[in-house]
Amino acid sequence: MESVGYRAKTELQEKIADLENVDFLTKQAIVKYVQLLTMSDKQFDDMLDLERELRTLLKSKIAKTIQKPLVLAEPQRARVKP
Repeated sequence: MESVGYRAKTELQEKIADLENVDFLTKQAIVKYVQLLTMSDKQFDDMLDLERELRTLLKSKIAKTIQKPLVLAEPQRARVKP
């Protein structure tokens, strides 16, 4: 039964890859949404746990290297020649 689910997901991914007039990043987003829709509640909860763990790890690493929040520079206005 597992191979049937795998085959169905592979077929969906192939169909998405074959979409014309759809850029690569959009195809990636579609695949991500298909994965979210096809996973069980348990798989979704496990994925959320992993995402939280990754976020905690990233925050701890960044906190060691960056002491102040990142401030973006003000956008510069275009200069108009007289």
